[in-house]
Amino acid sequence: MKQTLLAAALLAVLGSSQAVAGDASAANTAAVGNRQQATADGTDIQRLAQTIEALPALSAARARVRVAELNLKAAGNAVYNPELGLGYQNADTDSYSLSVSQTLDWGDKQQAAQNEALAQLRRAEAELALERSRLWAEALSAMVARKQTAAVLGFQTEQREFARAQLELAAELKRGGLISAVELSLIELDLASLEADLAMAEQAAIDADTRLLQMFETLTLPEISMASLMASAGSTELAQSALQQLPALRLAYQDVQLARLGADKVRADISADPTLTLGAEKEGSDNKLGLNVSIPLKVRNNYSDAIAAATEAGIGAEQQYLASERALTQAWRQYQYAQPKLQASWQAWKQRVRGSASTLGASLASQWRAGDISTSDFLQGKRQLTQSFIAGTELEARLYQNWLDWMGQSGQLATLVPAPGTHQPPVAGAENTSAEARQ
Repeated sequence: MKQTLLAAALLAVLGSSQAVAGDASAANTAAVGNRQQATADGTDIQRLAQTIEALPALSAARARVRVAELNLKAAGNAVYNPELGLGYQNADTDSYSLSVSQTLDWGDKQQAAQNEALAQLRRAEAELALERSRLWAEALSAMVARKQTAAVLGFQTEQREFARAQLELAAELKRGGLISAVELSLIELDLASLEADLAMAEQAAIDADTRLLQMFETLTLPEISMASLMASAGSTELAQSALQQLPALRLAYQDVQLARLGADKVRADISADPTLTLGAEKEGSDNKLGLNVSIPLKVRNNYSDAIAAATEAGIGAEQQYLASERALTQAWRQYQYAQPKLQASWQAWKQRVRGSASTLGASLASQWRAGDISTSDFLQGKRQLTQSFIAGTELEARLYQNWLDWMGQSGQLATLVPAPGTHQPPVAGAENTSAEARQ
């Protein structure tokens, strides 16, 4: 009888909470549809892209590309300038001399410098693409965490308010002798537990907000539908050959190319370039014309150690590329193993729990009202529903995070977002210099 009266008094509050949960679920479904439409139009992603492109890290990466373009243009210039010599000698017979000297690029230093500068430009471009992908992954990951913690915080707040109302009603029933002191204590303990859970949820929400603030200095960001973004990526199946074409490995490959070209440049720099000097001299009434040739001799230093060091650097870069390829392959295998399981678990949770949460809650309250379950079982059932909701939000966040980890690490995420319009135009003449260097 006591439990029946208490159940009747509390059922309205529980039903209201379940109705709110049902309304929230419907609202979330509608919001997802709206965000998908907005994402299809590209408005939200374009706005976020403009914000990300303004970050200092990307500005620095674009500056490095600009520097590489200028270096490539500079590498196309001549290595040696001619030298003009003037001489005068005061003696019994005054003499005057004029000479022009030019060192020849016999070791093809200009071509070696162009090749190295072009490789540096390609590396800077690959680094820019990878940095853009990394920042997108970091931003979206922070937004996913904030959305998940906000959902948990809202749910825990509702549960806390419901528990407070439940405790007030239980206290009145206790004074009327309708429930026992033990039942009242159980309800008080339930409220205390919910207060602690709410405090932890608030801290998690603060941490998520701080993460976004550290990156963007604002929380006013466009909503991005992760489901739509993942759908736009299409199939993520990759062959081993395609894996080697990912932006992350392209950067490692450019490091190998730079190391190899660095060895070629060392050989070119230490090559003995001859110097031709054409001179004219007037001594008294005599006129003289001469041609001199000078060649450096590698007697005291043959630069063998420098060549060996450059060659060893190339070997090290190749091994580092293999290590990067192995790490990326393992990351790909981990993603391929975990993502289907996460997707299946998420779909199962949606079908079994989220869609029937209000039904389960109403059934639980109905059984408690009828006296089929005790107060402790009723409170335990509420706790299980709460844990299931939190587990579902965490599962959804982990599904998105696993995808973002792989897409960001591999450098593919930047290919799904709008092309940036803030990159400065290439340096005039850089394209022609690049073409010459490739020949």
